[in-house]
Amino acid sequence: MSVLQNRTLPKPIIVCGEFILDREALRAWRGARELNLSLRQLRILEIFMERPRQTISRAFIQSSVWGSAATVSGNNVDVEIGQMRKIMRDADGNHPIRTIRGSGFAFEPGEVQTHG
Repeated sequence: MSVLQNRTLPKPIIVCGEFILDREALRAWRGARELNLSLRQLRILEIFMERPRQTISRAFIQSSVWGSAATVSGNNVDVEIGQMRKIMRDADGNHPIRTIRGSGFAFEPGEVQTHG
């Protein structure tokens, strides 16, 4: 058996709380509402959804999304996160991205609420 056959590939769809990310289709939803995110923002969301409730540093986001050779400031990460917060807000104005002062950000997707 080859090494490639033993390797586990990431699942094409990630579900985290009420958020869904389709890596193949490059689309994301909050519940039934599709989120109009850029490719860069989808990559940031993927990082968050793979590590819910964990603190993720700006440096990690920057190197993962822009690449380690890119000359980008931490401000670029903050701008993307700010735009994502606006897009990802629910009807009450809540968003799932929390700033961890001096450390980075944490994705707190909440729980799926079912009505019945």
